[in-house]
Amino acid sequence: MTTSFMERFQYHFAWRIQN
Repeated sequence: MTTSFMERFQYHFAWRIQN
């Protein structure tokens, strides 16, 4: 597993929640 994947996933989730 890579940290980039987790970071990207969290970022996308946060963006969707904030929007």
